[in-house]
Amino acid sequence: MVLRGGVGMASARGASAQFVLPLAAFALVIAAWIVWGPGAGHFETFSVWSISKINSLGDWYQKTVEGPAKLIAPLVTLMTGSLVILQWIWYSDKKLFDRLHDFLQREEKRLQDARNQLRLSIERPGPARQFEQPVFLAESLARATRELGWGSYFLPPQVGYAEGQLDSAIAQLSTQNTLSVERGEHLSSQLGTAHVLRGALLVAEGEKNKRTKIDGRGQYVAALKHFHRAMELNRKDTDALEYASHVYVTLGQPEEADKLLNRILKITEKDAKSLQRARALRYKSLIVASGAQPRPGVAKRHLKEALRVLPNLQGIDWIEEAELHEMLGDRQSSSKFHRRARAEYGISRAIFALINTDEARAGAERIDCKLPAVSAPTPQDSVDDDDDEDDTPQPPVHLN
Repeated sequence: MVLRGGVGMASARGASAQFVLPLAAFALVIAAWIVWGPGAGHFETFSVWSISKINSLGDWYQKTVEGPAKLIAPLVTLMTGSLVILQWIWYSDKKLFDRLHDFLQREEKRLQDARNQLRLSIERPGPARQFEQPVFLAESLARATRELGWGSYFLPPQVGYAEGQLDSAIAQLSTQNTLSVERGEHLSSQLGTAHVLRGALLVAEGEKNKRTKIDGRGQYVAALKHFHRAMELNRKDTDALEYASHVYVTLGQPEEADKLLNRILKITEKDAKSLQRARALRYKSLIVASGAQPRPGVAKRHLKEALRVLPNLQGIDWIEEAELHEMLGDRQSSSKFHRRARAEYGISRAIFALINTDEARAGAERIDCKLPAVSAPTPQDSVDDDDDEDDTPQPPVHLN
């Protein structure tokens, strides 16, 4: 193989020499013909002709182009200066604090979009999901992290890329939050959102470990730290309060969860309609109904109050109202108030029918399975008021 390669290279060099040498010899002959031979006269004639053409071209430029160009040059300079003046006038009206205000408004909208995506990623307790299960799943968190530019568009959060970016963002934002005075409030909000998202990712990681028979308690405890840090930055952060209450129930501490839910009720007590308040009441009803000493009457009052303060929802959000009616129907059914249970189930079934999602269709199927169990009348159906059926008088819900 080596021998053949050497012979081939030598052949190529020989072929190149056969063409190069004749061309070089031909070029030398032409050069001699132009310098010393008859070609000298022709070359001199060509040179004189070229110089005359260049001179004539210069004369044409001076007579035809140079004059108008001198007239246009001041106009170009004037237009350039006018553009600079116009830019100065335009930007002088844009005060620094106005531009900063616009920037902060865009950033706040970006933060709000991230929070909204996080709310969509939560698996809320209800008829189809126990309250003891973790609240976040890793598969649904990618969009929330991307809203802030944290996390890869190609790697899911559990790979570790988003966690690293959020940890880095928390460290950087903490430093900026300490050094900055003008943007302190905004950075606190952004830092709180970062802690909430980081806690959500830890809950998702704990759920993943739970599925693989690995103890996820460490992830839940770490998530609580981030949620509490968000609460320190903003004591009225209802998202952090709600998510932390879920984790406390997962860890078997419903009393701590109830305290956080009471804080949400206190924050929203002046709101006639509040989705956060309705959800807090919903979760409190689950806690009191599934505790060591269940209180179904209190659970039903919480659910009725949740329906009362629930704002007018649209589209897919109707599922919140449908599940509240279903849960109230479950409480009525467990208390043998079949007529009231049928009424609540009927409302829930009608709302589920308006929503074109798999979750809504599953909810409608649940209702269809529950209706036969409450078809027969019971003695309790003749009772007018069942709120105090087996409970002592209770103080207002936000003081429970």
